Order: sequence, then C-alpha cells, then structure tokens
Amino acid sequence: MMSNHIHLQLQTKDIQIWRIMRGINWRYARYFNERNSTVGHVFQGRYRSKIIENNYYDLVVSRYIHLNPVKEKLVIKPEDYKWSSYSIYMGLRKSNLVNEKEILNYFGGNKILYNDYVMYNYK
Repeated sequence: MMSNHIHLQLQTKDIQIWRIMRGINWRYARYFNERNSTVGHVFQGRYRSKIIENNYYDLVVSRYIHLNPVKEKLVIKPEDYKWSSYSIYMGLRKSNLVNEKEILNYFGGNKILYNDYVMYNYK
C-alpha cells in the first residue's frame, strides 16, 4: 500500500479479479472515509490488472512490489515498510492473507536467496 495506490499480486481461480478489487476498494474506502470524516474515492484512478503468465514475470512483479517503498524513499529496507508483505516473506511476521510459499519455492524455500534476488543490482 502506497500513499495513493496499492499493488497486489493475486492468484484467483473462481472469482473474477474485478469482483475482488471492487470489494477491496469499497471496504477500504468506507473504512478510510469513516475514520477520517471524508467522502469519495480514496485511490487515484481505476485499478489496472495484468495477467502473470510465467514464472519469470511472477518474480519480476513480486520484486517490483517489494522494492516500491524503497524506490519511493519511504524506507531504506523493504522489510521496514509496515504495509508491505516483504517482512512476511522474510519470516519476520505472519499473515493469513499472504501465501509467500509460491514465490519462495522458486528459491527452494530459501528466504535469503529471495532477499538476494530482490536486492540484486538495486540502487
């Protein structure tokens, strides 16, 4: 989650992505607006989606999402951004919503190798 948009890497088989996004956007906008006494849209523009059709692109998307807060200078290390799943991938916290195993399986389940992949040639 960034200040004006979110990045999600979702896998779905039975539910269309637009239905998932409609539910997420509606619930979050309602929560945000009630909490901040505001009305209207929370995120800029309509959501965009891309189908991930191969393992390489799966990794590229994961890396992009996890480095986005670092690139935007919100944190120095991706695990420090509290709205990112990166710390879950690194085993620093747990979540029932994130299944990090699929991405980590590309690295034999090794979190250090995934970290090396994410950080390789960064900066």
